[in-house]
Amino acid sequence: MYAPPIMLQSEGEHYAQREVLIQQYLRDSLDLYYKYEFQALKLKRARDVLTNRKY
Repeated sequence: MYAPPIMLQSEGEHYAQREVLIQQYLRDSLDLYYKYEFQALKLKRARDVLTNRKY
């Protein structure tokens, strides 16, 4: 999720490239979310079990 610096020729090109980068970021963010969603749910359940225990 890193984009190297890009030298642009015009404002229109800037906005077009910006839109491409935003779409890449959104896609990559969703990919990561779904990749780790199950693991995050397991950790959340484990935390909830530990915090709700009465000793």
